[in-house]
Amino acid sequence: MHAEPLTWLVLNRAAGDLEGQVYRAFRERILAGTLPAGAPLPSTRALAVALGIARSTVVAGYDRLAAEGFVHATPGSATRVAPL
Repeated sequence: MHAEPLTWLVLNRAAGDLEGQVYRAFRERILAGTLPAGAPLPSTRALAVALGIARSTVVAGYDRLAAEGFVHATPGSATRVAPL
């Protein structure tokens, strides 16, 4: 799963709102069932490096997903897709 975001998560830097793009990309895949409950998301560090963006941007996108109940984040453990 860790290499997969490079194939489907492509950011449009000209459009801005990189955090929102990360959030929406994962949200759409979760709602479509492509990322099923329990599936781990890439680490924020690995995803930031892969996308060439700040880790804080990825963290903010993941935080939005967690706030809306799409993922469960446990410190020191993988962030996983929550059951819908």
